Amino acid sequence: MSLSSRIYFPPLGLLCFISLTSSWSYLEPGGTIDWSSKNNTCDETFQSPIDIITSEAIDKRFPPFHMEHYSTTADGARIVNNGHTVEVHLNQSPAPTLSGGGLDGIYTAVQFHFHWGSSDNYGSEHFLDGNSFPMEMHIVHYSQKYPNISEALTKKNGLAVLAIFFEVTNCNNTEFQCIIKKLPSLRNPGFPTRVYCNLLKLLPKNFDDFFRYSGSLTTPPCSESVVWTVYPKAVKISSWQINQLRTQLIRIYDGDRTVLVNNFRGLQSRNNRRIYKSIIDSGATLPRQFSQLVFLLVMILSVANLELFSSAGVI
Repeated sequence: MSLSSRIYFPPLGLLCFISLTSSWSYLEPGGTIDWSSKNNTCDETFQSPIDIITSEAIDKRFPPFHMEHYSTTADGARIVNNGHTVEVHLNQSPAPTLSGGGLDGIYTAVQFHFHWGSSDNYGSEHFLDGNSFPMEMHIVHYSQKYPNISEALTKKNGLAVLAIFFEVTNCNNTEFQCIIKKLPSLRNPGFPTRVYCNLLKLLPKNFDDFFRYSGSLTTPPCSESVVWTVYPKAVKISSWQINQLRTQLIRIYDGDRTVLVNNFRGLQSRNNRRIYKSIIDSGATLPRQFSQLVFLLVMILSVANLELFSSAGVI
């Protein structure tokens, strides 16, 4: 059976903007810079990814995120090597949703995917203070203001993407094994299978510490419709695990089969965009947390004393 006849098309009209039939590639002679010759949007002003400079970010405390159904998000979801990345399509019911965190309304999660390099020194799309990470995960959501992701893609703030960095350590990330063990089945593009993951456990422990800016998709059509949430705290993954991604997957470009690595876009100009940081200083919040605890204890003791005096006939 030919490759094109085995392409996975996501359900419910989900726009697969990273697809096997796309007219772009990370391997084009001009690299990702050449995308603008075919997609004018890729040359517009507010493109992603960018280098986030911590000292230049504006402090702004956003309310906490509210995540629904993230623990069962990828419970039997479809995972596929689409020729550009490993992508997991989230089509279960009820759908996972994201709100709070400064977002305007509720967003539905539709897929997550990864970008990685051939070395531990690079691979992420976003940089943090001039530093790259070996891998970055994107969780893509669209606003429930719109009937589907196709329409949301054309609207300002129509999409919300969570970006999570990964760093290499000596120990395996047990939660990430749900992805790793599926890689042998995903070696060739276009052959989906099922995956069972707890997406919530792939996030940083404190998912209310983040950077925020407005940007674009990092692949064509490069639509400038994305509210980006970038987490500064990297999730740990072992050298062995990331090497499985670097060695087990194949992509096809111009008739040639090559190992799927270095699937990231180059940095884009910030162009005077505002970057916000909502970082909670754990040391600074201890007194406030302590005072709240003391207040709660005082209230409990007050109620207890009132009941005691009441039973004794004092009041």
